[in-house]
Amino acid sequence: MTTTSPRARSVALVIAAASSALIGPRAADAVVLGFAADPNGNTNAPTGSLANSGWQYQGVFGAFFLGTPVGPHTFVTAAHLGGVVGTNTFLYNGVTYDTTSETSYGDLAVWSTSGTFYSYAPLYNAASAMSGGDGAEWTMTGGGKDLVVIGRGRVRGSEVRLPDSPGGTLHGWQWGTRDNVERWGENIVSGFDAFAVPNDLLKVDFDSSGAGFKGANEASLAEGDSGGAVFIKSGTQWKLAGINYGATSPYKYATGGDPFNAALFDTTGFLYGDGSVPEPTSIWYASRIASYYSTLAASLPPTWKPDGDANWTATTSWTTATVPNAVGAEADFRTVISADRTVTLNVAQTVGTVTFDNPVGNYTISGGGNLTLDVASGNTSINVASGNHTLALPMTLNDGLTINVIPAGSSLTLSGQMTAGSQPITKIGQGIADVKNLRAAAVNVSEGKLRVISNGTSAGTSKVTAIQVNTGNGAQLDLTNNDAVVEYSASSPRGSWTGSAYTGLQGLIAAGANNGAWTGPGITSSAAAATPGYTTLGIAEASEALGLIGSQTAVWSGQSVDSTSVLIGYTYAGDLNLDGIINGDDYFQIDSAFPQQLHGYYDGDINYDGVINGDDYFLIDSNFPAQGGQLITSSGAGTSAPALVGAVPEPGSILLAWMMSIGSLARRRRRR
Repeated sequence: MTTTSPRARSVALVIAAASSALIGPRAADAVVLGFAADPNGNTNAPTGSLANSGWQYQGVFGAFFLGTPVGPHTFVTAAHLGGVVGTNTFLYNGVTYDTTSETSYGDLAVWSTSGTFYSYAPLYNAASAMSGGDGAEWTMTGGGKDLVVIGRGRVRGSEVRLPDSPGGTLHGWQWGTRDNVERWGENIVSGFDAFAVPNDLLKVDFDSSGAGFKGANEASLAEGDSGGAVFIKSGTQWKLAGINYGATSPYKYATGGDPFNAALFDTTGFLYGDGSVPEPTSIWYASRIASYYSTLAASLPPTWKPDGDANWTATTSWTTATVPNAVGAEADFRTVISADRTVTLNVAQTVGTVTFDNPVGNYTISGGGNLTLDVASGNTSINVASGNHTLALPMTLNDGLTINVIPAGSSLTLSGQMTAGSQPITKIGQGIADVKNLRAAAVNVSEGKLRVISNGTSAGTSKVTAIQVNTGNGAQLDLTNNDAVVEYSASSPRGSWTGSAYTGLQGLIAAGANNGAWTGPGITSSAAAATPGYTTLGIAEASEALGLIGSQTAVWSGQSVDSTSVLIGYTYAGDLNLDGIINGDDYFQIDSAFPQQLHGYYDGDINYDGVINGDDYFLIDSNFPAQGGQLITSSGAGTSAPALVGAVPEPGSILLAWMMSIGSLARRRRRR
């Protein structure tokens, strides 16, 4: 093990196929390939056995250097890169974070941000496995652990041969041009070195053969790679073990000549730029996370510890040995599990934030205990940074809830009953959140999809004070086959026809209907999408559909409603009064509204195109003989929509159906 202290310079990453080369301590650039078929390769996330090995945790510090989040408000990078608090920012997963403080430990810079990281790297702890750690990265007797290193700087440059001629023996490569492209490579820890305290640097050789050689992915550092990350696998989990610091360089031929920066797998016949004898290969260094593990881990919330099923309330289940159970407490469920696991909660607990981050295994939190969400100020939150996770237990909201499912491919299922009272619910992030129902104050779907789990009875009926859906972001509220009630105290939120479009709730349904496809942003129904033209989401005032006035109340879909309630029902297309069935009352309504050319679903604009015409008569006349059981009842015990039955008129009969409907106006009125 060497004891020389490498100089802090920028370093660039070099990857070789049968040999590779590395260069001295500077601020690092990017990965360079040696004998690899593509010297500019490895610019996408590793796959196979190297999947989830840290690429997903890299952010950009300042103009082009890398940094790695290690906590909800903390990222680390190389201290020698400098930076000014409040001026330099950190870009991570498309979000720019302002910096608020910085503390250095050796060459490890720990930065704080004003924003929150929902996904961050687990830390490698070199304490022995017997004491709950990961084991040393390198030992005198056991050798070193395999690693993945990530940088952002230079490509492979010209060959370095001895003698300096095309026919000479290859020894490595000069640093090439700087492209600031993120690349990854592999290597193995070969020892420790010192910067500020003993053994606070990982030492890595740039080999071309032997046990330490990683083939085409053999990696070294060069200018621009500083701040990039080193990950080592512990069990099934890749953990942050180091931050790129520097590499040995420049070199010169022993016989003279100008110094040059290079990555050499064989330094025989060369000197360092200052004339001293180099080590046998180029060497690169990374600030060792394990040296400062306690300091970094001190700011982390309780994080789920076992890779297996376990109880929430066991102190052994959490990294801090403290069960998260207090107002504002944070409970983190991250990448430690390697398969689907169940967390059992059988007693009441209180937290302010729950965060999931695991693309490999899915968490299910279940049991008889109630989970209360409560914070001292602001909103509570449930976050999903990756994966598909479930809270299958009752929940109580003492404050507003923000559901944040960040990536489009992830989901959160809240299958237990949420008791929200007067608290609002907000959905953000591009993923999907499924809920049993929505019984809260205002519901705001800002991004992605908020979906009510398919039920079809009063158990799935929602009741809220307002609904907002950001159609400009493509957001959706999917009621599937469920109903909803919107209670209001001032003006009705149902909306009206402007001459070109519907506003309010009716506008959101019209947007979601998307000309009958039910794929648009707004309020939509995936159940209606599965039976196009047969089922729909209808909307009406309770004062119209139920005839309520003043303080009168009624029960609709299992919910108490009054004259200031808007009803949204999953029903047959043509059931205008939302009683779950098409009958004479609905024909009377459309026939009455047609001569006046009124607007709105209740008045007969079944397809939400702003006009009552033959298309609407076609829908009601087609579905009248085809309908099954009643879908909405006063008790809410409706039936699921049956398969479409009976003959449906051909498109050519639309006009005939329309004319027959108009001609039978008087007869249909008498039926009422």
